[in-house]
Amino acid sequence: SGEFSSDLRQQRWRWRRWAKRLTTNPYVQQCMALVVLFDAYCNCSDIDARAQGDQVNPTLHVAAGLCLVLYAIELGLILFWQGSVALKDWIFLLDVGVILCGFTEIVMDFFIPEGELAARIGILRLLRLARVIRLLQLLRKTRALRELQKLVTMMSTCLKALAWSFIFCFVVMTIWAMLMVEIIFPLIQEMHR
Repeated sequence: SGEFSSDLRQQRWRWRRWAKRLTTNPYVQQCMALVVLFDAYCNCSDIDARAQGDQVNPTLHVAAGLCLVLYAIELGLILFWQGSVALKDWIFLLDVGVILCGFTEIVMDFFIPEGELAARIGILRLLRLARVIRLLQLLRKTRALRELQKLVTMMSTCLKALAWSFIFCFVVMTIWAMLMVEIIFPLIQEMHR
């Protein structure tokens, strides 16, 4: 019994080492970056077809589903070799959210047919757009984009200041709009008479 549990631990350790080697391999990471780009292309084509009222290409729809399956496999391997440490990484959690959104979209597409109800559900469009967020993984996986990675890091640190800037800009524009309505609109009405 003790020998069996020792063999089991050793087997598990080998599998974890294999999963780590696979997910940290630069060639596999570059291939996953290409999968992310292809998935973004599939999503853009899907969005364009729906905006034009055309039928969505079923091949691209299946390809996007396969990309989602590859994401889930990669995420499962990372969780397998890192364990609970992976749950502390915000990009890992973002990937979990993206994958859950993708599978939720597939389930909703399956159970809710195209038509009135599916057209009214705006969350389906948001779920499609959530998969585009996966493009952020390109920043982590591609060494050639270091400058862009630095730029995104700087932008995320000043995000709070940007949010307050947008709120301040909105308030100023609202005040100007109210002034225009109160002061200039009556003058325009008089000129029109």
